[in-house]
Amino acid sequence: MGLRFSAVAERLGIRLSRFQREAGDVEFEYRLVTCELCRATRDCDCHLQGEVGYEPAAFCPNYPTLARYWRGGVVGT
Repeated sequence: MGLRFSAVAERLGIRLSRFQREAGDVEFEYRLVTCELCRATRDCDCHLQGEVGYEPAAFCPNYPTLARYWRGGVVGT
């Protein structure tokens, strides 16, 4: 599941090494576990494959946190 979390972050333009450094180890681990326990894997996979209509804001429990670190934000590239 860590790979899915990495893929979502990458798709949002977030470098995980910087996210971990700025958000902290506890927050980073929490986000990994949240992803691992998520029940929206089908929606997530569709989003990662670029299918229309699958925006992470609608299904991803990590999205509100990750959005703060999105491109141009705290961690954005």
